[in-house]
Amino acid sequence: MWDGRLKRKEEEEEKEEEEEEEEEEEEEENKNDKDTKEEEEKVEIEKIEVEIEVVVVIVVVVVVIVGVVVVVVVVVVVVVVVVVVVVVVVVVVVSSRVVVVVVVVVVVVKEEEEEEEEEVTSTKAVDPSRFELKLY
Repeated sequence: MWDGRLKRKEEEEEKEEEEEEEEEEEEEENKNDKDTKEEEEKVEIEKIEVEIEVVVVIVVVVVVIVGVVVVVVVVVVVVVVVVVVVVVVVVVVVSSRVVVVVVVVVVVVKEEEEEEEEEVTSTKAVDPSRFELKLY
C-alpha cells in the first residue's frame, strides 16, 4: 500500500516537474520569440531609417544640382543679354560713325577729284546732285 502511494506520489511529482519544465521551456521560448521579434522589429526600423536617410540625401543632392543649374542658366542669360546690349550699342555707335566717316570720305574724295579736274579754286555753291553716297 505504501509502495503504491509512494509510486503515485513519485509519478505525480515527476509529472509536476515535467509540467513545470515544459512551462519553463515554453516561457523561455516565448521570451526568446519576444526577443527575436523585438530584434527583428529593431532591424526593420533601422532599415526604414536608412532608407529614409538615403531618400533625404538624394532629394538634397537633386535640389542642390537643380539650384546650381538654375543659377548657371540665370548667369548665362544675364551674360548673353549684356553681350547683346553691348554689341547692339557698339554696332549702332560704330555704324553711325562709319556712315559719317564714309560720307565724309566720299565727299572729300569727290571734292579732290573735282579740284584736280578744275584745278581752279572756285567760290561757287556746290551742287549736291554731283555727289554720290556709297556705303561699303
